Amino acid sequence: MATKYRRTLSFLSAGKIHLKNSVKVVSIFYNLTDPSCIGVKAFMKEKVPQIQYKNPEIQIVSFKNTKTTPQVTVYHSNDTKTFIDCRYKKCEQILEELSITCAKPLSQVEREAQLSLPNPANFGDVRKGQYCICRIPGQIPCPSITPVRNVDHSWKNKRGA
Repeated sequence: MATKYRRTLSFLSAGKIHLKNSVKVVSIFYNLTDPSCIGVKAFMKEKVPQIQYKNPEIQIVSFKNTKTTPQVTVYHSNDTKTFIDCRYKKCEQILEELSITCAKPLSQVEREAQLSLPNPANFGDVRKGQYCICRIPGQIPCPSITPVRNVDHSWKNKRGA
């Protein structure tokens, strides 16, 4: 039952961490049998899908039974690494440390969300519902939708043509 809930959109969108643009890869090392890795296993099960949903351009890799100490390594685009030691830490502690070191500030996330809102001045895209400017209220309709009334050519007569 719990695995089905973890696949729902409401669970995935509940994640609050947006990683910085410089973060390219997050690798997680842990052992399945080590008791010091209980928090990392819970982090992998609960928080990693949310992080992956909020940051689809970031690669998240998990390595099981490869190192003796559980850790999270964050690789940045400028060839720097950030190591987070996860030995005997709970899931929330790992998430908090990751958000302190590698997350965007909340003001930047809100600003990016505002910029991504659709602009009503943009038209021409069928997917956004505004195929033509004539569909916007207050604009003259297209001749293909309603017939154009006879145009008065009095301006030509005044010009003397």
